[in-house]
Amino acid sequence: MVVLDFYEHSGASSLGLWSTAIAYLFALAAFYVTAIAIYNLYFHPLRKYPGPKSLAISRLRYVWWMSQGSLVPNWKRLHEQYGDVVRTGPNELSYIDPGAWKTIYGHHQQGEGFRKNPMFNEAASNGVHSILTAEGETHRRMRRALAYAFSDKALQEQGDILQHFTKLLIRRLREEVGSAHRSPVDLFQWYNWTTFDLIGDLSFGEPFYCLEKGQFSDWVAMVYNSFKTIAFLNITKSLAPLDKVAKMLIPKSMKAKKIRLFMGNSGKVDHRLAMKTDRHDFLSYIIKSDESVENEEDSTLAKEELYANSTLLVLAGSESTASVLSAMTFFILKSPTVLRKATDEIRSAFKTESEITLTAVRELPYLAAVVSEALRMYPPFPEGLPRITPREGAMICGGFVPPGTFVQVSHYAIQRSPRNFTHPDSFAPERWLGNAEFAADNKEAAQPFSVGPRSCIGRNLAYLEMRLITAYMLWNFDMELCAESSEWDHQASFIQWDKKPLLVKLIPSVRKEKMTTGN
Repeated sequence: MVVLDFYEHSGASSLGLWSTAIAYLFALAAFYVTAIAIYNLYFHPLRKYPGPKSLAISRLRYVWWMSQGSLVPNWKRLHEQYGDVVRTGPNELSYIDPGAWKTIYGHHQQGEGFRKNPMFNEAASNGVHSILTAEGETHRRMRRALAYAFSDKALQEQGDILQHFTKLLIRRLREEVGSAHRSPVDLFQWYNWTTFDLIGDLSFGEPFYCLEKGQFSDWVAMVYNSFKTIAFLNITKSLAPLDKVAKMLIPKSMKAKKIRLFMGNSGKVDHRLAMKTDRHDFLSYIIKSDESVENEEDSTLAKEELYANSTLLVLAGSESTASVLSAMTFFILKSPTVLRKATDEIRSAFKTESEITLTAVRELPYLAAVVSEALRMYPPFPEGLPRITPREGAMICGGFVPPGTFVQVSHYAIQRSPRNFTHPDSFAPERWLGNAEFAADNKEAAQPFSVGPRSCIGRNLAYLEMRLITAYMLWNFDMELCAESSEWDHQASFIQWDKKPLLVKLIPSVRKEKMTTGN
């Protein structure tokens, strides 16, 4: 009995100790969280910058918005409420002042300059950095190696390839709308198939045959869906110091998909390298040999670097271009006046389809204005590109920002702000044509491809694709937006926009010229 009493007493004592310990731990955690909150609100170097207190205290609200795909409208709302600069996290600032572009992202920065967040500078699956994650001279060398492939001169030399796939799109659409049960069509899907086929041919020497088959191949579908995978990984990285725990919760299937994607890209690079051809495409400009780069002044890429950059080659002119093409079509069809002006310009400029060339579409001012306005309204990467201020801190838009602060220009918010544009939510190509109504617009605010040494390397290709494909579409079809897609632009974003089907009724225009064959 005494022994039993002893064990009961010991057990009760142990339980009491555990309860006390847990209570102390909770109290300590509560004290820590409270102390951090007080510091962030009242003692942090960014305490004087405007913004909601909940974001100043922690990143939980930010992470929630990211997981819901609602960062873009919330950033816009915050800037409308608080002004040109908003504190969007304990150690983060967002800008919509056009002067911030060159300060944060531009060339010739003082000292070490603004750096990318090293948390997101993860190497490719083979341990080699791509142009997206490389720093310093390695990045500059890669940029030099890739730049000519996307230059105007190189793209003119590849003009036949661009023309071929644009004509193939028109031919396939004519086949689709020729069957009554196939109308309307999802133009976002068709634009995607076109741009992926085009980039596949330019990058690897052969298309993905999406247009011919009327569907994505398994590999292209994996590339297309990779942005959501990347967005999910970014969410886990944003949970520091809990990011390591969150990383352990990433499904194995997601990790396996990332490896399969890399291996598929590498295989396509090997296939193109093995081809004996003198055709002009991306790799013909990029590669000089399969030997490793011997010095930092060289502009060649080693084979392992080609592997690491292979996904970039595909994404540089495919999905993002298809997104803006879809947005441009949507905005044109939502405005009868814009539709009439754009159609009249194109159909009066070209009597036959064969006259629609890369050079000729550059000479259409209204079409160019439509492209610029679509990019302003619907930037392909709407969220922003964070950078870290240098060790000496930085002056941004007249205010000193301490070292180690995360700063960014929020693409969508700056381009849809009434501080920068008259009627910012109206699709008005005339603002790019010197119309007096928009004389107060600050056009420097619109930088959909960013600025500086890390600006989008595929911008020239994107502009060409958008002009050429839109010209062909308006020359060949009368179009009508379906009611189901009347709010197509209301989208979530996960790095890129989470697009919905763009349902459009197409009526082929009757031409005397023999119809396009796609050859």
